[in-house]
Amino acid sequence: MKQGCVKDAYADAMVEREKLVTTYMSMGIAIPHGTSEAKGCVKKTGIVLVQYPQGIDFGGEMAQLIFGIAGIGDEHLVYIYVKKCYNADS
Repeated sequence: MKQGCVKDAYADAMVEREKLVTTYMSMGIAIPHGTSEAKGCVKKTGIVLVQYPQGIDFGGEMAQLIFGIAGIGDEHLVYIYVKKCYNADS
């Protein structure tokens, strides 16, 4: 939100997404993103990386590295592709 990529309501949509299915990948990494319904809250495509040494609970798993993503149209799919490649190696 501080980068101006999304409206404040997008954060709520990220929490809603997490209630539907965890965005935890593995090895302490999560890639949270909003719901499809929140697409109107995205002002520009962006990614943010946050490190929490103590970890944040994602569906019973602790994530220390969190990549928050938001995308206009299908621009976020680049990040999703990276996520799939990462999972293929784990």
